[in-house]
Amino acid sequence: MRRLVISGVMMLMGSGLALAEPVDGATARKMLFSPKGVDLQVIADSGLSKAQLTILDALLKGMNANGLANYYGAVAVSPTFFDQMAKDPGQAALAGLLQVTERLHTPAAAATLAMRACQKARKSRDGACVLAARIMPKKWTPQPVSMGVGATEAFRDYLKGKGPKAIAISANSGSYAIATGEGAAEKAMTTCNASAAKSGKPDCSVVIAD
Repeated sequence: MRRLVISGVMMLMGSGLALAEPVDGATARKMLFSPKGVDLQVIADSGLSKAQLTILDALLKGMNANGLANYYGAVAVSPTFFDQMAKDPGQAALAGLLQVTERLHTPAAAATLAMRACQKARKSRDGACVLAARIMPKKWTPQPVSMGVGATEAFRDYLKGKGPKAIAISANSGSYAIATGEGAAEKAMTTCNASAAKSGKPDCSVVIAD
């Protein structure tokens, strides 16, 4: 499903609320979304032209068809990218002025990483990067617990497990970990942080525990 979004700012509020304590699996189940399907949201007031938004919409549709559009994700782009596409599509792809993130745990994290990557690739002569689209779960609403599609899929197996168990996720990357048995929360944190440190910093927290 594709739809135009009136405001790109409103989705920044859907980053998941900071939890003082993790919730149990039964509670989390009511807060998470189906891992099947996404809502591809082109941001109408991003500053891009209608023609550019049409191109972006087609790119998102192609990504989704190839399994490359998974929530939570975002697209950041410099308008210069579309000029390059018209001249040399191959060179435009290599320039890095279109950046896509996916499988993050919150809309805010996905947007931040996409914008950061676009700005890093942009030269002074290129147009400023804008947040142009979001990859969201279907029927999304803000929830206290927010996890990317990979962790959400793994959560299904988590629910089947017996005894102590926990899930930890990274605030700024797609890393997550599930651990079971005595000390499950500590083990999940350790494994998640080791993964998160490879792409940034160890910033994991336990969000679900039983």
